[in-house]
Amino acid sequence: MHEVSELTFKLTNTNKHSCAFKAYLEDTSDIVFDVEPKRGILEPYGRAGTNFRITFKPVEVFIRYKGMVIIETE
Repeated sequence: MHEVSELTFKLTNTNKHSCAFKAYLEDTSDIVFDVEPKRGILEPYGRAGTNFRITFKPVEVFIRYKGMVIIETE
């Protein structure tokens, strides 16, 4: 409890062009989650990918938390 866990992953665009993105948590997500970066450029398909990090810092035990990350592009 009160310790941060994190998940990291890489994501690319579905085509061979980079594009701007906005990353955020859905409004119904619990506040114990966060996503970084919030804005940036999504690398094109075929590249290494843009790094994302989701963090989780629970504040109570025996609670089921939920969150949904949305990565929005053009």
